Amino acid sequence: MIKTLINPFDNLTDNQLFFLGFAGYFVHSIFSNQWNYIADGIIQLHQISSMPLGYSLVNNAINTLVLTLVLFIYGKIIFSKTRFIDVLNVVWFAQLTQVFLAIILFNPFVQKHTAHIQIAIENHDFQLKTVPKYELVLMGGMGILALFGIFYFFYLLVTGMKIAMNIKKKTFTILLIVITLLVDAVLKFSYPYIL
Repeated sequence: MIKTLINPFDNLTDNQLFFLGFAGYFVHSIFSNQWNYIADGIIQLHQISSMPLGYSLVNNAINTLVLTLVLFIYGKIIFSKTRFIDVLNVVWFAQLTQVFLAIILFNPFVQKHTAHIQIAIENHDFQLKTVPKYELVLMGGMGILALFGIFYFFYLLVTGMKIAMNIKKKTFTILLIVITLLVDAVLKFSYPYIL
């Protein structure tokens, strides 16, 4: 199990990666619909009022397909034998971390405590003196887990793309991360999502 978490791309078959990635995409879309958040970028999740399941499916597909296409083109430039399905499997599998992040950040229990912090800020309590300490500790812990989730996303993306694109140089790895962050920024600012 630990080997699979460290390098799933060496320990799972293409079919297993595809199935897990697709299942993660679908679960993420259901969570987005039920817990009222949108993945409006590659590594961004934001609270919204509500969204139909079909919109969640489309919005998550936009993230997956845009990142996959951009990284596939990058892969073809540096390694002509890069296959689309390999890049898709890596992107889908890495995006499983968003399911983890959604469970941590948007489940009803956490949202109840987040609402207390939001109310305090709306009432100009910027030092959060009206919020119980245990809620602040809980939110701090959720923040640390969220940072770990983002780090793990990039770890999985780099680990998988090293195999899919036959990346040997650190320069190409750094460029992969920069490209992913640029795609995230372009998606955030162009906002091709439906609400």
